[in-house]
Amino acid sequence: MSVLSVQAVARRYADRLVFGDVSFRLAHGDRAGLVGPNGCGKTSLLRIAAGTDEPDAGTVAVARGTRIGFLQQELLVHTEGTVGEHARGAATHLRELEEELRSLETRLEDPEALERYADVQHHFEHAGGYDFDAALGRVLGGLGLTPLIDREVRTLSGGERTRLGLARLLLDDPDILLLDEPTNHLDLAALEWLEKFLVEQDLTVLVSSHDRWFLDRVTSRTLSFEHGTVVEYRGGYSRYARQRAENEEVQRKVADRQAQEVARQQAFIDKHRADQLSKQSRGRAKQLARLERVEALEAAAEHAWSLEAAHLAGDVAIETTPLAVGHGERVVVRSPGLRVGRGARIAVAGPNGAGKTTLVRTLVGELPPLEGYVSSAPTARVAFLAQAQAELMGGESVLDSLRSAGRLDEQEARGLLARFL
Repeated sequence: MSVLSVQAVARRYADRLVFGDVSFRLAHGDRAGLVGPNGCGKTSLLRIAAGTDEPDAGTVAVARGTRIGFLQQELLVHTEGTVGEHARGAATHLRELEEELRSLETRLEDPEALERYADVQHHFEHAGGYDFDAALGRVLGGLGLTPLIDREVRTLSGGERTRLGLARLLLDDPDILLLDEPTNHLDLAALEWLEKFLVEQDLTVLVSSHDRWFLDRVTSRTLSFEHGTVVEYRGGYSRYARQRAENEEVQRKVADRQAQEVARQQAFIDKHRADQLSKQSRGRAKQLARLERVEALEAAAEHAWSLEAAHLAGDVAIETTPLAVGHGERVVVRSPGLRVGRGARIAVAGPNGAGKTTLVRTLVGELPPLEGYVSSAPTARVAFLAQAQAELMGGESVLDSLRSAGRLDEQEARGLLARFL
């Protein structure tokens, strides 16, 4: 039995059709992946399935009594209070369930009320209603949030906010989980915990992700955005990728063979329009006009850009003395002297909240070090790609934003945007 049914759904932005005629169903216990290139409409489809947005066409139906939990990409940006207070907000749902149980207890002789009572009681128990503090401890511990329980939410890193959003979502105990890029900003420990949780729990999940390894471990069905709609495949990401490549190869061969046959028939028609085979030529022309053509697949657009190394007078791009970095007077990370050589590619690894972003912001000059100093080569140009992309939150058009940042004329800007699709 379906718990979520999406039928012929479409989404438009102004005069642009993002996707149309999208249909799929989720049964209890399904774990499906949602894949496709950036901008194809994955987040829009999840928001429609969650009931956050209305579709421009089509319908979404949810089984009676089904609760949907939606994990969005940008989490808890304006949330006040501490980590513990936000997580304990899930108890509001438990209080509502408890009140419904008390109301139903007065009319258990009614079969429908008895059935609803059993369903509500299951939810109440599953969400830790009789032992919420223990459930809270398990989830916060599993996601590594216990040491942060008294921290203000506004002070959390992007990864810490993602983990807290997951914790609150799981404590709310929804029947269906809709997850939009849940692995963004997660450290390895939290990612492994999430994979294990989704596989072991009796949950219905639809997850949008570009992380193929996560999808392989978690999902057993794949919904793929293709040519403005969604096509369903069995299996996780790797199996889906093989099936799609095989299908596209078969279609290419069929289209090629048909094109060769059409060319051969057209040559016969053109050659014999007015000779003794003209009747046969006209018959073949009618057959050709009725032929349903197999369209050759268009190659997917690809990025066409490369990076060019800036000229450096020496072999060192950035060099530091032993550093203490942090915010205000609070030291987050101490490091020995660091050296970034020309052509080096260096990974900064560590758990969420360890100070990775703080260290990088200090190295690129966005934050002053609390102790020590950072120097860069005189000719080095340092660029920094931040998590939040705060500089891209204004009301400018894409074209104007790029021109103002790069001092490009319109033709140069349009050319660069085309290379980045």
